[in-house]
Amino acid sequence: MKIKIGNYPKWFGPYQLAELLCFWAKPVKDEFGIKDKPDWVHDFGEWLAHGSVEPEPKAGDVTSWNRDRHDTLLSRFLTWVHGKQERTVKVHIDNYDTWSMDSTLAYIILPMLKQLKEKQHGAPYVDLKDVPKELHGKKLTKKQRDDGDVEDKHFERWEWVMDEMIFAFESKIDSSWEEDRKSVV
Repeated sequence: MKIKIGNYPKWFGPYQLAELLCFWAKPVKDEFGIKDKPDWVHDFGEWLAHGSVEPEPKAGDVTSWNRDRHDTLLSRFLTWVHGKQERTVKVHIDNYDTWSMDSTLAYIILPMLKQLKEKQHGAPYVDLKDVPKELHGKKLTKKQRDDGDVEDKHFERWEWVMDEMIFAFESKIDSSWEEDRKSVV
C-alpha cells in the first residue's frame, strides 16, 4: 500500500490580498495583546471583498453573518481560482492489503487517533449509554443549554472514548495485552 495525501489548498481571498498589498503596515497589539495588522488593513480587505465596509456593531447589538452582501468581481474571481485547486490524493492498494484490512488500517488510524487526542480539537457529544455511569454528568438547565454550555463530564466522556479507540487499535497491532491478562486471571 502506498498513500500520498497532500495539504489542503490554501485559501487566498481579498483579505489575504489586502495583507499582502499592505506589507509595510506594522502589526499592532489588540486588547488581548495579540499582534495583528491594523484595522484599516482589514477594512481594505472588506472593501476588496464587498465594495464597502460595514460599520462595527455597537455594544449590545444583535448581529448575524450577512450572507446577502454583494461580492466584488475580485472576490468571485479568487473564489473561482480556489475552486479549481485540488488536494493531491494518491492511493495504491495491493491485493494483500485487503486480506486483513483491520490490521492494515490500524497502522494508519492509531497514530492519527493519538495525535487527535494530543491536539484536542474539541469534543463531540457522546451518548450516555455508551459510557460507564461514573461519566454521566449533572444535567444542564435550559438556559445553560441555550447558552451553549456543556455538562461537567462532557470532555471526560470524549477522553474515555478516545482511550477506548486507541486501546482497540493498539490491540490490533500488538496483542501482548492478552498474554498479560491471562497471567493476571
